[in-house]
Amino acid sequence: MKKTRKTNNKAMTVGIALAAVAITGVAFSTWIIVNDQSSTVTGNITLNVADVEDQSIIIKNAQVDDGAIRFDCKKDDSSGPIRFSDDDGSTGEDLNFSMHFDIENVWDGSAFESYYSGFKLTWTITDTSSAFSTAISSGYIVAPWASESELTFGKPTNLTEDTNTVKVQSFTATHTAGSDNDVHVAISASFAWGTYFGTSNPGEYAGSDASTISSYLSGLNSLKSLDSVTIAFTVAPVRA
Repeated sequence: MKKTRKTNNKAMTVGIALAAVAITGVAFSTWIIVNDQSSTVTGNITLNVADVEDQSIIIKNAQVDDGAIRFDCKKDDSSGPIRFSDDDGSTGEDLNFSMHFDIENVWDGSAFESYYSGFKLTWTITDTSSAFSTAISSGYIVAPWASESELTFGKPTNLTEDTNTVKVQSFTATHTAGSDNDVHVAISASFAWGTYFGTSNPGEYAGSDASTISSYLSGLNSLKSLDSVTIAFTVAPVRA
């Protein structure tokens, strides 16, 4: 937080002379003669407002736990006409990812319940070659979100007492009460294969149709460009 810069301005007093003479008489009207002398005030007033932070709800320890997405044959699946050349059986399809963070509760339980209404998850996709957007629009893969770049998760019931989940689209957020009324939030979500592959892992295709195999191989080769895509997430509390 930035410190407030104090500014001392010398007060400038400008005298304004007012002279009034009233002439009264029984047979005469009343006259008021006013002499106004004015001067422009020079100098300015500088207003300084310190930067502030709302630390009534603090999110900390936010990190991705499982962020490696693999569009691969399923592990130990060695049958069918479509294979991944680098598949040695030790890895396989992994379309899930997860992250977590902690909410530091600076209030007592009841006050926190009334002040905290959920959190907002925002993501930024680095996709310089448009590989990700092409994979989505071509129906190769399905993201766990629609077209938005952020999702808002409401708070569950009994926030600081029980383990509760909140589901938004393909995301699941689990709130778990911790010590000192703090709350641990774990988020999980999954990608999926798109309609281009019949919404199933193409490695499971057991048919022999040449056009289908060729089409699937073409789509999978296009997905190789996803290697350069990264997705960064940020999380922020939503106040009631």
